[in-house]
Amino acid sequence: AARTGEPCFVCFSEDGEVTGCKLAADGHVICRDCLRMSLRSLAGDILTTTNLLCGCFGFANRGPIMVMAERADESLQRLLANPPTDPGEIVQLEMELEATRQQFGIQAVPDNARGRAATAEEISDAHAGFGRYNDAIPANLYQQKVAAWFDKVQQLTLAPLYHVCSHPDCATKIENWILRTDFDAEYRDRGQLTWVCPAGHSNSVLPTDDEIREANRNILFHPEYYTPSDAYDNCPLRRYRICPGCVRGGSLMIAAHGDGCKQWPGGGGGSRHAHCFCFHCTRDWGNGHNLCGHGRSGCDDPGIQQVRKRADGEGLELGHVDARRYIRWLKQTSEGPCECPPTAFADGSEVDGMERQRALGMTDFRALLEESKEGTR
Repeated sequence: AARTGEPCFVCFSEDGEVTGCKLAADGHVICRDCLRMSLRSLAGDILTTTNLLCGCFGFANRGPIMVMAERADESLQRLLANPPTDPGEIVQLEMELEATRQQFGIQAVPDNARGRAATAEEISDAHAGFGRYNDAIPANLYQQKVAAWFDKVQQLTLAPLYHVCSHPDCATKIENWILRTDFDAEYRDRGQLTWVCPAGHSNSVLPTDDEIREANRNILFHPEYYTPSDAYDNCPLRRYRICPGCVRGGSLMIAAHGDGCKQWPGGGGGSRHAHCFCFHCTRDWGNGHNLCGHGRSGCDDPGIQQVRKRADGEGLELGHVDARRYIRWLKQTSEGPCECPPTAFADGSEVDGMERQRALGMTDFRALLEESKEGTR
């Protein structure tokens, strides 16, 4: 781009070149030094994607920004090929090269080290003085770094919309990911929770073991009822429940009850949550068979929930701990010895109580009892 004769809008110290933006009346102009500085700032911050360079560019303007990166490479290479002789300009270039070296991890190579590995002394001397960086700085440095910035921002922006393939080879290959909406339509709605990427890698969308462990800990921290009687059916309620509908879909969501009746969410859920259930018996809410509602029979508390991955690895399942026995175990110093109750699952299998507590890091029953007494309000 030709010099305009207009001062650089950043430093006002020399004439600039047009950036190509269309928001300013005559387009902003920026000098070559400030352009390179702006691109270094851009490449080092993937969280800022708007008001870039002159303030008129954003992530969507890849083409113009890449043109300016090419322009920055050309100006830097010309500067390295014909270094300044003015003392002030030499100092300015030294400062820029040092900033470039530190940000991009570039090691200066002194003239007498070309063609062989530089010694530590030579490298030190080159860093202390001007040295010659033209052998160390790639001719397309800014184009490389800016293109990498676009790729990283694209992944950061798009990743929440996708289930990312877990294989390292596919970590940056968006074409091997699957949109969450597509997964829900093609897999989750059919009861499938695993998918295979185009490269043949099998993936599961189940919660991680750490996420499951944390959910189980949170539920066990408060085995007590926070209210002895709800607002309609006079049944006791715990403060927290794991949503059984989410578990059937292969995900975890801990619901908190905030007064009112046993229906959660109150009023049927609507857009607030996809599932509606009874906070006492945890059955789905409705009028059909094996559903719960106000005044319905069979609304019995199954106990303290715990969740685990199914044996086939294709989903999650809920088990329950006898709450009365668990609270007696917490109080055993005052009520006598009591075994920690197991987690019982619908298929008849059980997980030993103390084995569960050790896996969760919850064996200090005295501390757990004090935590329970603190309540949840």
